[in-house]
Amino acid sequence: MYGYAISQKWLDDTARSFLAELHPDLSETKARTNARANPSYSFNKTFHTQSLSTAYAILPPGHAVPAEFIVDGFVLVLYIFNDQPDSYRRRPTQTQVDELTRFMGREPQWWVDAMPASFCR
Repeated sequence: MYGYAISQKWLDDTARSFLAELHPDLSETKARTNARANPSYSFNKTFHTQSLSTAYAILPPGHAVPAEFIVDGFVLVLYIFNDQPDSYRRRPTQTQVDELTRFMGREPQWWVDAMPASFCR
């Protein structure tokens, strides 16, 4: 997948902030609940994309990320698209990626998906 390492707190706060702008009539409690349940919605609406989502990735050897980006040994990633055909077909334009990169303040990078434990059983 191609995207940005993030913290859960940043994801929740940013999604809630975007929801407040998109739906000013939404109560704080409802915005917090909706942001936590489906953060992709507010990111996709804000950046006019269809493929932004979150997943866990394996931290590559020799790479470091802030501790708050790690959840149960994996890195939380806001990804632009992943290696699935549908996600790739819906990937954003370069202009949209550039806008997101300016917002994030850093370049996206490639990550390897962490398979959920249930997949391996």
